[in-house]
This record gives sequence, C-alpha cells and structure tokens, in this order.
Amino acid sequence: MEPLAYRFRPGALETIAHQRNLSTDSQLAALLHVTTEELEQLRHGAPCSAAMAMHVSSIQGTPEYLAAWFDLITHNYAAA
Repeated sequence: MEPLAYRFRPGALETIAHQRNLSTDSQLAALLHVTTEELEQLRHGAPCSAAMAMHVSSIQGTPEYLAAWFDLITHNYAAA
C-alpha cells in the first residue's frame, strides 16, 4: 500500500499566509518547514506527505479537517 499523498488546494497557501500575517515566501516557508524552492513546487501542485498535511492543519487550528487545505491525491489503477 502506498502512503497517502496530498496536494494543497488552490489558494490555500496564500490564505494561510494572509491569516498568519506573513508578507514573504520566506516567512511562509519557515512556518511550513520547507525551503522557498519547495514552497514554490507545493504552490504549483507538488505532492506532500500526510505528516505535512497534519502539520499545516494543526497550525491552522483544523487538525481533524485536512480538506480545508488539501486534496487527497488518489491513484487509479487499471484492471489487468
């Protein structure tokens, strides 16, 4: 079984930065424990781990509601 993977919902990173009164990508990257390069990848749809999704949801005060910030990446497997 593959580990769960998530993708930030469109606009989620900007909403988080706004709610946290962060004015730079460096500040947002530090909050998320990523580099600014990784932040840019996340902004453009790069997947992230369940641990990252839990961290973000916790700091945003929604630890049990990942869907506020993330879409679950599903994998469709064709029948053999």
